[in-house]
Amino acid sequence: MRALWQDLRYGVRMLAKNPSFTAVAVLTLALGIGANTAIFTFVDAALLKPLPYPDSSRIVFIGERPPHSSDMVQVHPFNFLEWQARSSSFSALALIQSIPVNSIGPDGAEQLSGLWTTAGLFRVFGVSPTLGRGFTEDETVGTGDPPTAAAHVVILSHSFWQQRFASDRKIIGKTIQLGGQAQTVIGVMPTGFHIETLEPDLYLPMPLDRQKPDSVGSHSFVCYGRLRAGVRLDAARAELNVIAERLGRDYPMDQG
Repeated sequence: MRALWQDLRYGVRMLAKNPSFTAVAVLTLALGIGANTAIFTFVDAALLKPLPYPDSSRIVFIGERPPHSSDMVQVHPFNFLEWQARSSSFSALALIQSIPVNSIGPDGAEQLSGLWTTAGLFRVFGVSPTLGRGFTEDETVGTGDPPTAAAHVVILSHSFWQQRFASDRKIIGKTIQLGGQAQTVIGVMPTGFHIETLEPDLYLPMPLDRQKPDSVGSHSFVCYGRLRAGVRLDAARAELNVIAERLGRDYPMDQG
């Protein structure tokens, strides 16, 4: 995830320096948890190859910038939930975070690359599993301390499915042991699917507690969105400015 974040920060610097790159929209969000500037840019199409994601020009990356700073920070889950609840400019929003996953393979214990994600990720990129289905909103609701997802389900990358399960087309509904917990396989992604520079072995539902969103972490998440058809970037910016004003009233105290 660090490499991805470095790539994204580099992209924003290039956007600022080179007018041939897609423009950046910047707006101030006076959030109670920190008066951060929200920065969202179009995702570089070169990083989406080889899959032809539908309407990839509408896929945007969303980050934050603290006041009096030129550096971007990753997104706080509270902010993500507020954008998701209040914005109508996006047909889908998604929050992700890379995580290590312990598993027992044919040769014993191994560590796999996992990706925590909210339910909207595959809608953002316009891609569905080639087998099975994606996550539902209910499956990405977290409870407890530390929070756990409401459902013990997993989606496999195409390469992991091929290597570990020999492309078994009857894999849906079977369980695999991950982190000492049986997880039911509900989907397999298409070959070549990746999130910019990330191509994890596994996709897992993020256990995002709607009442205590920071229980999964703070500014440590990457956010993507898909603009609705017919919505221009400047219209999305105007809407987020309105949301910023409302958040400033609802959460007037900066809690850091």
